[in-house]
Amino acid sequence: MAVDARGNPHVAFGYGTVRYASASGGGWSDPVTVQASAAYLPILTASPGALHLAYVDTSGGNSEVYYRTRPLEEDRGLVVLLIVDSRRTTPCGPWP
Repeated sequence: MAVDARGNPHVAFGYGTVRYASASGGGWSDPVTVQASAAYLPILTASPGALHLAYVDTSGGNSEVYYRTRPLEEDRGLVVLLIVDSRRTTPCGPWP
């Protein structure tokens, strides 16, 4: 769980599927699927103006660690693959 500068909580959770939800104004958003299959160990932190998410994806037969960042004021964020199988790089789509 991470708390942004406005005091709003954000959470990433799941085992097999990574989901994200946030709360503001007294209620939680519907969970959004960030990674649909073979994703584990989500870690979420907040910095001024952005959320940062890392998780392990094993869908390609390899354990790959993905890092995604999402500006708090916008709907889409940048995604970067941090650690991959020795010789390949596979980008993934934006964080919904």
